[in-house]
Amino acid sequence: MDNHHNLICKYCESSLIIKYGKTSSGAKRYKCKKCNKTWVDNSHQANEKPPIYQLVEKYLDKESFRELVPFYKSSPLRINQKIREFLENVPNWEQYLDSVITNHQPQIIYFIGETFSCHVEGKSDNNKFLALAIDGLSSMVLAYEIGESNTEQLWEKLIKRLNTRNINVYTFVSSGGWQIVNNIKKYYPDSIHRINFAKSYRNKEISCCLYKLPSKTKLIIDVINMYNSLDNKNLKQYLEDEIGINFQKYVSRHQAEFIEYLENRFDLAIIRMENLTAEFKNRFDKFHMVKQDPKPLVNGWIAYNMLCSLNEEKYNRLWFYQFKPSVSNFELFAENQKPEPLPLSKDELKPYILELAYRVLQLPIRVSHCELDIDTCAEL
Repeated sequence: MDNHHNLICKYCESSLIIKYGKTSSGAKRYKCKKCNKTWVDNSHQANEKPPIYQLVEKYLDKESFRELVPFYKSSPLRINQKIREFLENVPNWEQYLDSVITNHQPQIIYFIGETFSCHVEGKSDNNKFLALAIDGLSSMVLAYEIGESNTEQLWEKLIKRLNTRNINVYTFVSSGGWQIVNNIKKYYPDSIHRINFAKSYRNKEISCCLYKLPSKTKLIIDVINMYNSLDNKNLKQYLEDEIGINFQKYVSRHQAEFIEYLENRFDLAIIRMENLTAEFKNRFDKFHMVKQDPKPLVNGWIAYNMLCSLNEEKYNRLWFYQFKPSVSNFELFAENQKPEPLPLSKDELKPYILELAYRVLQLPIRVSHCELDIDTCAEL
């Protein structure tokens, strides 16, 4: 029953109110016969459910089905069904990434594996294994594979698919397990393989220069040399041709700011790659307790984390892999919409360039000879 006869005009407080149609969204419109003004009744919006992608984002981030009940105003079972239905219809992350990036140019790929809880019927240990190929600079997941355990066949599927997608890379870093090494030799015979110690040694080297030496010149030189060694045409085309920024000169002019930025971020940078898999394991083990095919959830979790903003900044991992600021988020991914370019001024780009410089610095590529003994220096 419509109680519009009990309404009063919000402008002249008259009770001579009549119905005056609806808006395109279904909200009721009213008109005052005394002052002839109209308005829309928005009270129904309080009972509307939020967009489903927002529900899924909260779930993929940290919240359980029960914690989402007040947000979505449905039962945990219904929320579970809605989330799974939604994720079963989003794009495959690898295919979406290939549609966005027409020319993959990773410098280093890390292979990392993680066991996670998956209560699939008929499986006694309730575990599955996730294999990840992660770009060293951006921490972008380039490929993933889910299997029963850490096997050579699992890694072969992953590495072979990287090769068929024309993701050419010269250096791989892994734990050194034979399951991975054999497949690197098979599909990337001309590449270099390094164990994770190389990354740890590089971090140790940066720490020595950052905290033990009064002059930080070597760090600036390393950043510039490493940037040049990337020889990334996408990055140079954006910074130099579109924005007019010479990376080498920019870092040299902002040395003090970069060193301060590095000091504030370095400890976080050391564990950046490991954090991604730790967050995945914590998310799935603690809340999901997956009893069905985990792939839609894993695919959605990867997409969400690759496209969400990092460190309270607007940039995300795609910015550092695509080498171009863009309007990119989980909602666009779910609708299979490509990111839109995001024009930024040189001042607005400063956080992005400082972050880019410190990510470049971390790559485990030796660019200059240190005159000190690193092991001795670290003990000073």
